[in-house]
Parts: sequence; C-alpha cells; structure tokens
Amino acid sequence: MHKGRVIATTLCLLLTAGCSQLLIIPDRVPEPLVQPLPLRAAFYYTQAFSTYRHTEHEEGQSAWDIELGPANVGLFNRLGSRLFRSTAQISELPTAENPAAVDVVIEPVIDAFEFSLPKSSASDQYAVWIRYTLRVYGPEGQLIIAWKLSGYGEADENTLKPARSMERATVLAMRDAAATTSLEFSAQPGIDKLLQEPSDASTDANNQAH
Repeated sequence: MHKGRVIATTLCLLLTAGCSQLLIIPDRVPEPLVQPLPLRAAFYYTQAFSTYRHTEHEEGQSAWDIELGPANVGLFNRLGSRLFRSTAQISELPTAENPAAVDVVIEPVIDAFEFSLPKSSASDQYAVWIRYTLRVYGPEGQLIIAWKLSGYGEADENTLKPARSMERATVLAMRDAAATTSLEFSAQPGIDKLLQEPSDASTDANNQAH
C-alpha cells in the first residue's frame, strides 16, 4: 500500500509538471486618477496587439498559454478616457491625404512578455515584466515619438492555483505600465511641445469669440 501511494504521488507530480496552463488575462485594470490633458487622442490597435498571446514551456515545468491582447485593448481604452480630453478608436493610421481629426494618434505595441516562476527564481513569487512601445503620431501620420516603457508585477505563489498567481502578477504589471504612462506621457519629447500649442478646436473657439 505504501509503495502504491508513492507511485501514485510521483505520477501526479509528473502530470502536474507537464500540464498546460491556459490563462486569459481579465480586463480589470482600474482607470488612473489623473487630470486630463488638453489633447484629442485616437488609438490604433493592430491585430497583432489586440490578439497578442504568449506561449512558453520550460523543461520540467508547466507549459503556459497566456492571452493578453483583449485585456490590453481595454487597458488603453480606459487609460485614454482619463488621460485625454477626448478619445476615439481608428482602424488605420492617418496620412497626409487622409488625416485624423485629433491631436495625436497612439499605437501601443507589446515588445515582450517575460515571467519568472518560483522554481526558477528560488523564491515564492511569480514575477512578470511587460515591455511596450507607444508610437505617437501627429494627425497626418508623422511619428512624434516611439516611447519604450515597461511594467512589472509580482504575486505570491499559490501552489494549488498557479494560474491565479500568474494572472495577478500580469495584471499588476499592466497596472504599473498604465501608471507610468499617465504620469510621464506629458513630459515625453514632442508631447511637451505639443501641449504648449493650442489645439485646432481651441483656436477655432478663440477665433469665433473675436
């Protein structure tokens, strides 16, 4: 009996090590509490961004399949609604022949998703890093800045529900990136200059007043 229990336990451990963790990150990063900037913004999401998923399998550990795209679209939609005077979503980047009726167009890109498991780091933490590039364009499609930023999150190990720990660490990494964006966007080169210039809407209002 004792030998049988040992064999059964060993089989369970092997199955756990080889199983696949399918994780869909929930869209629940809260809106940042910031003063809106006097800019009209539009967001452009590529299919690669809106459907982004990360798969990884380290030998002797679970395989991970993590869907990030929809949650990140929701993240930037909420961020934009608080960070800018008005927001819209467009299906293609503007050009000189087909300009957008906004001050800036933002195209977020996920450059990398990385994580560290407790077994790998000899700790009791799940850690997640997400690296983004925010490409900011003018209304005629001219690139103003390609701003690289990252978010970091960690969560305590839950041996019974490892996906829950990975989910929390990922959400915290997204929240960290959103906080960085909301606090530092206005200071980026090109954006700071743009904020010193009156928008078309403000100019029109002043002209009508006179």
